[in-house]
Amino acid sequence: MIETAVAIAVGAVGLAGAGLYWTAALGATRPDRPGRAAFVLVAGLLATAAVGAVGGHLVGLEVTDARWHLLVRVPVYLAIGPWLVFVFQFTGRGTHLTGWRTVALMSPIALFTVSLTGQTLYTWLATELLETPGTLVAGTPVASRLTVVVISLGLVVYALAFTGLVALLQTSYTSPQCRPGVAGVLCGAMFGPLLPSFVAWSASHAAGSMAIVGTYAVGFCLSAGCLWLALTRFGVFDSSAVAAGTVARRTLPAELDDLIVVVDDRERIVDYNAATRETLDLAPAAAIGTPLEDVCDSPTDDLTRDGIVTLETADGPRRFDLQTSELGDGQQWLGRVLSFRDVTRRELREQRIRILNRVLRHNLRNKLSIVRGNAERVPMTDEPAAVADEIQAASDELLALGEKARAIESVLSSQQSYTGSTNVAPIVEAAVEDARGANDVEIEYSIETTLALEASGRALEYLVTELIENAIEHVDGETPRLEVTIGGTDRRGRLSVADNGPGIPEDERTAIQEGEESALVHGSGLGLWGVRWVVTLLGGEMQFVENEPRGTVVRIDLPRVDTSPSQPSQAAEAVQSR
Repeated sequence: MIETAVAIAVGAVGLAGAGLYWTAALGATRPDRPGRAAFVLVAGLLATAAVGAVGGHLVGLEVTDARWHLLVRVPVYLAIGPWLVFVFQFTGRGTHLTGWRTVALMSPIALFTVSLTGQTLYTWLATELLETPGTLVAGTPVASRLTVVVISLGLVVYALAFTGLVALLQTSYTSPQCRPGVAGVLCGAMFGPLLPSFVAWSASHAAGSMAIVGTYAVGFCLSAGCLWLALTRFGVFDSSAVAAGTVARRTLPAELDDLIVVVDDRERIVDYNAATRETLDLAPAAAIGTPLEDVCDSPTDDLTRDGIVTLETADGPRRFDLQTSELGDGQQWLGRVLSFRDVTRRELREQRIRILNRVLRHNLRNKLSIVRGNAERVPMTDEPAAVADEIQAASDELLALGEKARAIESVLSSQQSYTGSTNVAPIVEAAVEDARGANDVEIEYSIETTLALEASGRALEYLVTELIENAIEHVDGETPRLEVTIGGTDRRGRLSVADNGPGIPEDERTAIQEGEESALVHGSGLGLWGVRWVVTLLGGEMQFVENEPRGTVVRIDLPRVDTSPSQPSQAAEAVQSR
């Protein structure tokens, strides 16, 4: 009965060994990610230990025989070395494994297996060939010294095994990519046969054959199952996310104003810094495992090379200078580190310099030509007053242009240091009333009175006034009419100014929307350029839409401030005035 049970248990060990060999072969087909070769070697050594148990039983060795234990234990202990290498590489600690350190790591394991083999063979030779009683053999100086060496080295070997266990558990606690289940199956794969081999061998004289081989059967079956789950269920070699995340956290500065994003070799996010969380409005670890292009809302091709990219942030669209660098552990490529530096203000400043230079140079040349031409006419004309009026008109236009340029710079400068919010309704009402009093034009407006935007009152006043004045300047016909609308959504506020004029020329709209001018495509003045610069600084967007049946609608979307739930709805708070 016992012999049958032992045979069944040995058969289970053999099946586990076959499963381990199959797992090793399956692992060899996986992508060459950190730790793959070591993983395959671990599975192969554990399979060899299981096959050794079956082979020893088939040749007639009792499971209580030290030689049978030797066939099982030596491959298991040898597997600790590659298992440690796998753990270090898989968790991103592979940079610590230099050549000499690897040799130093393997040395106690090799010495332990040699000492264990020597102790077993010495005992067997003395008891079987020399027919010396076991108790006398154990008391000899050689046996005593071998026992001390084996115990000492054994403690070191088990300490190394527990070092790998701690490294896996620590990584599962600190790394979002390494789930506790992953650490659990990887630890179970090694400690499944390791602990039973220690317990069974230590108690081999007290335990029966069935208890010993049953313990091994459970351990090897557990190991085979854990390694299979690691490959198929948890996909430990599907990406380099775990290693990439560890290397990134160890090598990247903790505090940076730039956005830092780390991706694995499949372009999936494995880590990002606090600046990225705040700028892109991400919860901690919320984007881990998400494709980079989904978070950045940009094609992957645009994010694989250095250059300027536009990202949708919590404060609206911003321009960033993207710099990428390779991430590795000294042995393998793990992924990339992307650094995004906000250059929105820098680009605005450079753009302002270009536009102001063109507009001022163009207008100075034209108006001064008028002034000079009329000045030359003064001695020869019979109507010097009319000529003087033309000179004064040209001079006034130059002064107005200079004043507009100064106003733009002043608004931009003051807004850069402003961090509060402003209610829009009073500003719009005042601007509309001023425009009605100074111009013969019909203006309608609709305002959400509770709308507050993340902008200074000065910036909002400039935007509203400039859009209304620009629309009035270009409307024509017998009944010029404007419609000003203030509303929005939960996150954005919208200012719209619609007119029934001839519309903004296509060239000017193209230049302003794209933010670039050329010799053939450029704006005619500073007004709408100033609006665009202020809107961009505020994190907003500016659009031009055709009005029906005639005219243009200029829309500005800006970040709004959350209103409390107790406030009335937008519809109830809208104010209509004519």
